[in-house]
Amino acid sequence: FLLDAVRILERFQFLTEQEQRDLRAWFREYLEWLKNSRQGRLERQSSNNHGLYYDIQIISVAAYVNDVETLRFYLNWNLDRLDAHINEEGALVNELDRKTCEHYQMFALQGWSTMARIALSVARVSLWDSFPLEEGGRSALCRAAEYSIPYFRERPVCPKNQQKENYRRWWPLLHEARYYCSTLLKRPMVWNTWMSVRNQVPITSYKM
Repeated sequence: FLLDAVRILERFQFLTEQEQRDLRAWFREYLEWLKNSRQGRLERQSSNNHGLYYDIQIISVAAYVNDVETLRFYLNWNLDRLDAHINEEGALVNELDRKTCEHYQMFALQGWSTMARIALSVARVSLWDSFPLEEGGRSALCRAAEYSIPYFRERPVCPKNQQKENYRRWWPLLHEARYYCSTLLKRPMVWNTWMSVRNQVPITSYKM
């Protein structure tokens, strides 16, 4: 979102041409650090949300500096990550082994929501439609939304969770998932969860 703001500033000429050149030069150096530093390489190989948010950064920066080769490589890399990150049930399995496992389910799904917007914007690739288990079935992200979002889930809270859930933090993902996942649009919400916050639920994701 930072680079979206930068593009707005550039479009309305709040940055001089020299400032724009300097900023892109800085981000090109940062892109090389992400790709080649020890810390960058470790994060790229991470199988949980660290790797996902690494992808978000590097793809966003590559798009900003017009590095098409890097952009294409990491979009494909990210598709492989999506397929591995979410199991057939919809669990983001590498987020479950934590004391705040429900929070990390949400945090990872937020990352995938952001990544889906980026992929659609730069490559016209819809992550929300990727990796259904069968023809016409639920995609990986729709399975994850149904598994993770407390308004839909019917499973117990993950066993290691030691943190009270904040249902409000799920509202943007609730609206986005119901927009992209037709099965969730038709599905009734879990009654106890819905009743606990029904007087505070926004009509849209912008009223939070």
